[in-house]
Amino acid sequence: MIDAVITRLARRLRHVTTADRLAMRYSAALPQTRLDPALTRLSRSADKGRLWWTIAAGLATRKGPTRRAALRGLVALAGASAAANLVGKPLLPRRRPAAEVVPELRRLHRRPTSSS
Repeated sequence: MIDAVITRLARRLRHVTTADRLAMRYSAALPQTRLDPALTRLSRSADKGRLWWTIAAGLATRKGPTRRAALRGLVALAGASAAANLVGKPLLPRRRPAAEVVPELRRLHRRPTSSS
């Protein structure tokens, strides 16, 4: 039973890997735009959920329904982060897409070290 589940999961992951590669090649072939530097900064700000933690923390300083929604969002973010990083990634490790495919200008200077 468990072997069958693992086999099906592995098969689906291969499909995801193929789709990842195709999407990476497509995005790498796009021409450079003036927005690239800003999008690179936005991508870095979102590492480890920092962007969402910051937005939720800012909203939590307001009173009323906004604060309650922000606190619920922080709890959901903590739960999702724990599930992904403590359960999902160790259980289903995947390599990140190859940086060599991406033009030099678009590469992240410090690539994440965790699995994808």
